[in-house]
Amino acid sequence: MALIVAMPHAPLTNASGWLARQSHPDIHFSHLVNEALLIVDPNRPGVNSSLWSLTWEMWFSLLLPLAVVIALMSRRAPVASAVLLCAVSGFGYVTGNPAAMFLPAFGLGALLGANAHRIQSRLNRWQSRRHATAVWVAVAAAGPTLAISYWLLRPVLGSPFSQIALALRVPGAVIMVATVAFWPAAARVFEMKALAFLGRVSFSLYLVQAPIVIGLGLAFSGRRWWVGAVLTLVACSVATLLMYRLVERPSQRLGSWVGRGASRLWAALTPREDALQSLQRPPVWMPATVIQR
Repeated sequence: MALIVAMPHAPLTNASGWLARQSHPDIHFSHLVNEALLIVDPNRPGVNSSLWSLTWEMWFSLLLPLAVVIALMSRRAPVASAVLLCAVSGFGYVTGNPAAMFLPAFGLGALLGANAHRIQSRLNRWQSRRHATAVWVAVAAAGPTLAISYWLLRPVLGSPFSQIALALRVPGAVIMVATVAFWPAAARVFEMKALAFLGRVSFSLYLVQAPIVIGLGLAFSGRRWWVGAVLTLVACSVATLLMYRLVERPSQRLGSWVGRGASRLWAALTPREDALQSLQRPPVWMPATVIQR
């Protein structure tokens, strides 16, 4: 809100369509409270446009227990489950249903995690084959290609094929995550100190970049766009480091402290015999196949 007040968002005629839509922020107090609580329309946050995706992350976090159960139950047919989730996401893009668009992506991540050991064991037997590296290179290229296919094909595609192309970013993202997770060569690259540091601060960058990009983009539109671009890189870098050191890292420590305290409290309140019996007695919702595993 301070950035919006300091750099008034005047409507521009020569700005891009995306930037022009951001030139009318809603900074009423009630809207600020709603955005702080993530009770916001994901299609158009009024102050920080990055919150559209954080809203869906919050909903998936609330649904995480259900997602874990579904992921465990789908281990018998992980490929079919992944195809089904991609189909649901594609349906969401074609029909404009945001919940169907975005929530399956988180479900695919849960499915990938639930089957990680099985995938890794199969890949370990396959890694030594002659053309394994060539296949991995092709897979690594397929992920980002699918993710940007909409922008590559938009000039030649009409509805509904353009929406289907946009939905391909969901399997593209899964392929990119799987490549880094299961291909040792890619993992070594992303474990480099510089990239690991960028990964640690990337969430802080995600939270602070939009107001800076929009404010400086509107202030330096037209021929001076390059000045705004340079200032944006500098301002985002500084804001990201401040956000990480002053907000994100202390929040992570607080969360860990609360979690450890809750665990100790639970252990103190739960008699040892009852705790052992609860471990030996599986939850009623857990399938028999999961119990056996």
